[in-house]
Amino acid sequence: MLASPAADGLFRRAIAQSPALPLIADRELRARQAHEFLRSLGVSPDEVKALPQRQLRRAAGRLQLRSAATTPTLSYGLSYGVRLLPKHPIDAARDGNLARLPLIIGTNSHEASMFAWTKPPMLPTTTASIDAYLNRVAPDAKDQLLAAYPDYPRRRALVAFGSDVMFGGPAWAFADAYSAHAPTHVYRFDHFGWSLRILGLGATHGSEIVHIQHSYASYIGRKLHPLGRRLQPPVGKRMQRAWLDFAGQGWEPADERLREDQRSEIRWSNGHDWPVYDTERRCTRIILSARDMVVEDPDAERRKAWAGLY
Repeated sequence: MLASPAADGLFRRAIAQSPALPLIADRELRARQAHEFLRSLGVSPDEVKALPQRQLRRAAGRLQLRSAATTPTLSYGLSYGVRLLPKHPIDAARDGNLARLPLIIGTNSHEASMFAWTKPPMLPTTTASIDAYLNRVAPDAKDQLLAAYPDYPRRRALVAFGSDVMFGGPAWAFADAYSAHAPTHVYRFDHFGWSLRILGLGATHGSEIVHIQHSYASYIGRKLHPLGRRLQPPVGKRMQRAWLDFAGQGWEPADERLREDQRSEIRWSNGHDWPVYDTERRCTRIILSARDMVVEDPDAERRKAWAGLY
């Protein structure tokens, strides 16, 4: 949305939680995959809607596997190089050709842990899939990237690598580029309750959503935090307040419309507990269970390794 000219003026601030930027592919690749999809079905575009859903799913799944084995992207999804999205968001941020709005962006500390159970091919979390990914995407940078994970090939390093492929690496690259043009606040969500601890998942992908949306009564919410409906976790209260303050009134220091009491209420967010991100310090808010803290460049070695690839 930030990189789409069609969205210009439709919103004033943005929050990107675990953006999976590698899933965005160029128009030419999408076109080739669309033609391959039709060939596998043996129909014309006009005939696709008449086919059974199961047949479409199977054809799409086979194409997905082939795509993940030969490219770093999925076989279907967002495309750039088109009117709605002229450039990939990272390139648009580097050129400054996108909306320059205040932004919160971040990832979870164990993004890929849940995916490691099913081992999807586009998110490498095994030694074989990581080797295949590196040989396909960055054979010359293989040693440099793996050196950033001292525990490799232990499970912790495998999960961390898969997390950075899809979420960490591109989010760091986007934050570095975007922060040169607009106020940017970066976070890393580290909180996980006892249920995720027992499962060995940690702060896995999407686990922050129940806290921000206060959806503790939902099926996932009950699984993640069984007592959340009666006793809201402190992390949820903090995140909801921060997200609402940011969305509703913003943290821009130059906003003189705020009353003095409003300024004091959001002071913690306005450059004190959550400083603006820049490439000199890379201040990142680490969201923990009982409290939060700000750390400069908390994943420095991994970020530097992926910066070479991007």
